[in-house]
Amino acid sequence: MRNTTALVAFSAMLLFLGCQQDFSEDVTVVKDTAISDSPFITISVANKLFQDSPDTLVTVKGYISGCIEGNSVKKAKFCPPFSIESNIFLTESRNDTLHDHCFPVQLAKGSESREKLNLMTHPENLHKAVLIRGQLLKYFSRCGMKKVTDWRLLANDSRDTIEENGYIIVPFE
Repeated sequence: MRNTTALVAFSAMLLFLGCQQDFSEDVTVVKDTAISDSPFITISVANKLFQDSPDTLVTVKGYISGCIEGNSVKKAKFCPPFSIESNIFLTESRNDTLHDHCFPVQLAKGSESREKLNLMTHPENLHKAVLIRGQLLKYFSRCGMKKVTDWRLLANDSRDTIEENGYIIVPFE
């Protein structure tokens, strides 16, 4: 019995030591003044802030969960193929498919955000985490974002993004 207990303890110690991973080489540090000037907020915080202070410049973190192919959030499309470039919507969780949880983001014609984030051209962006900065404005008759000034796809959101001294630390894919 003693030998079994010692063997289990030794095995557990080896497993613990083997699972410790140094992530210092897994991250890249990105300096981005526009994104790092203010901390990001969640979509639910954006909705509350919109009620008190519309037209506020904010950075929101969410998941690209689809786009709106019509004139109402009820026309939200959660699965490819996508046929519109002018908007995306974010949700707080990766697989959320409730229309009421959609946070629409306008992608202005000719903008880099439209070129790089739209799901018609880049269906691979579906379910990716993103930090996006712009004005909280009414869009599709609800709180949304227009006038996007900056954005950052988060390469791997399995670990939380860390903001430290004005730097956003993003894990590699």
